[in-house]
Amino acid sequence: MQGVTVVPVETTAQMQEELGKRFDDCKILIMSAAVADARPSQVSDGKIKKNALNSIELTTNPDLLAELAPRKADRVLIGFAAETSDHLQEARRKLESKGLDVIYVNDVSGGAIFGQDTTMGTILLRNEADIAVKEVSKDALSNTLLDQAIRQLG
Repeated sequence: MQGVTVVPVETTAQMQEELGKRFDDCKILIMSAAVADARPSQVSDGKIKKNALNSIELTTNPDLLAELAPRKADRVLIGFAAETSDHLQEARRKLESKGLDVIYVNDVSGGAIFGQDTTMGTILLRNEADIAVKEVSKDALSNTLLDQAIRQLG
């Protein structure tokens, strides 16, 4: 698709680096896949033997969208929230704390929507009414979110 750049990454650090390099050149940023909240503190090149598996220590990953918020300017930022409780409250908190213009939140309790072609949830817009999304294809949702992003650009 013309005007769209896809940059494959494998780690949060790689994504953070690419976002840092490319963010100033975009008008709309859609962060549709969340990185893990944490990662192992230590990485091993070799197999870790069973008798050495007492525990795994974790390190918090950076919040990539929140890091970009101070550089937002007139860009439109779209995020996603997969929640199991307090869906709208958590989505509103993320909308504000990450400087988002649009966030789509859905209930993933019991693994709902993962591996499915459809979704249902709520689109929250900065300073506008929420939009309830009844069961819809993920393709149709993406079109709705793009329409909202273009509208936000003005």
